[in-house]
Amino acid sequence: MMQSLNIPEPQQRSDSTTPMDRWFENFIDKLRQLQKRFETDQSNSPERGVIETLMLGTENDIAAIGKNLAQTHFVKNIIFEYIQLIRESMPEKLAFHFNDSEVMVWAEVKDDDWGMEKSLIMAEAKIKAKFAKYGFDMVTTFVEKSDHLPIPKHYSVVKS
Repeated sequence: MMQSLNIPEPQQRSDSTTPMDRWFENFIDKLRQLQKRFETDQSNSPERGVIETLMLGTENDIAAIGKNLAQTHFVKNIIFEYIQLIRESMPEKLAFHFNDSEVMVWAEVKDDDWGMEKSLIMAEAKIKAKFAKYGFDMVTTFVEKSDHLPIPKHYSVVKS
């Protein structure tokens, strides 16, 4: 006599799922989509590198990915918001550089343009207030046109 296995029926999704349940289900669905894409596309995409590091990398490798993603996210948003804050009155020259946790601004202003300097200082203060809680800072270097100082080569020029 053959015994039958008692296999439970798949659970039906109820309308009472929590936001965390929905988030988790969506996350798993996205991972499955990514898995299918990797199975058909063997190219060396950035996503594939991240997934392979998550699967095979050391804790340091995985932490470095998180650090790089966070840094890219915050630096991009800091620069975008800063430019939005000063878009009505831009300095003569403007350039940016960043390190691990700091965005550096190079701003050349007209001689004795105290209004421009005040505007840039206020924009920096707003950025600091918003992003300090995430461990990111901003520092502005002001020069006047008559100083005749070039933008340092390691800065990325936005306006010259």
